[in-house]
Amino acid sequence: MTIEEKNNYIEEYIKNIAEKNPDIFTQAIIQRVIEKFRDSEESLEELISKINLIANEFLEKNIEQRKYLQIMSQKFNDSNYQVKNIISIDISNLAYSQMEDLFFHYSWKKYLEFYDKNGMVPVIGENSKGIDPETSIFFSKGIEGVLELWDVWLKWRLDRQNNPKYQGNTPEEMQRTINRFISGDITEDERKKWYYWIEFFKDKQYLQNETMMKKLFEYQYTEMINSDYLIMDLKENEEFRYDQIDIKKLWVIQEANKNEKGINPFRAAMYGAYSDFTTPIADKWNMQTIPGKNIVIEPNRLKRLSIHGKTDVYSIIKFMYDKYKTEIPKEQQVKFDILDDYIKYIEEKKNLRIEDEMLRKTDELEQLLSTIESTSLLSSQETYSTYSQNPHR
Repeated sequence: MTIEEKNNYIEEYIKNIAEKNPDIFTQAIIQRVIEKFRDSEESLEELISKINLIANEFLEKNIEQRKYLQIMSQKFNDSNYQVKNIISIDISNLAYSQMEDLFFHYSWKKYLEFYDKNGMVPVIGENSKGIDPETSIFFSKGIEGVLELWDVWLKWRLDRQNNPKYQGNTPEEMQRTINRFISGDITEDERKKWYYWIEFFKDKQYLQNETMMKKLFEYQYTEMINSDYLIMDLKENEEFRYDQIDIKKLWVIQEANKNEKGINPFRAAMYGAYSDFTTPIADKWNMQTIPGKNIVIEPNRLKRLSIHGKTDVYSIIKFMYDKYKTEIPKEQQVKFDILDDYIKYIEEKKNLRIEDEMLRKTDELEQLLSTIESTSLLSSQETYSTYSQNPHR
């Protein structure tokens, strides 16, 4: 077999594998692999073995990532329910002044069917178990309140992802870890990591950690695009109070008074400079219905927000963010700890999503090629038929 014949054979072989997984193997990647093995002096069998090894590793890596995103999407949105009773309104039709007096509640899309049929009722949410002692519905007042909420929420999620106190692969494992930390039954290594994280967090060192930020932002974006924003029509003093106590903030204030050391700097960093620790009354970003009171917010008192046909939370937040930045004088704007970076990251990703995905895959491919070049050839038992028959094994 001549060099030209071997090049042609290898090129077709690579293209045949790629055709079975067109969403993973882009044209740029196909061409890169072809160029890598063109005019090689290795035997045809050795080249095919290397190509199979690369394809196998590349497929597994990308399929694993896809499975993760699919699992996350299903967690937040496992329903294609069509709303029948809750009215939808386009937020772009509302003036900033109108939104200042509205109460906003965000929820995973999978709960929309229940709300549409039964209305919204107080619960202790998945993220509030073991924290909030009584059922209620949390909400934010006005655009600034919504944006403050997401600044806090991003920090809260960051803490959950990295604080050794919350480590565990299941909710049960995580709760066992939390219980150990509460009781003090932790190792010296865990204690050191915990203290280090507290300092790391309160000093906002996380903003310099690109890997940490990327993990957080990608997770939060997945949650946002699978969630809804709802406006609630609430009855003052009957369903909520403006002087409602934030129990978690009250605990922090009580602890500060007891220790006479001031507000816990970690809690202050979590709540942000826009939160008022001179009073236990809930800030506008963290309001709630009267805890423990059994109420029902009927479907006709709920409105689902949209923006130019899109109903996901990120699209709503981005509109609010832009509205806030353009309509509120800069000197009067809240200084967010992490929200600005999040919006910037997602917008850059959205604008370059296709190109970025291709670059990411090309980078992964280069790493695989380098690995294979630097190690001895592994005999691969994979054959082309493996990919043609079962590409997602």
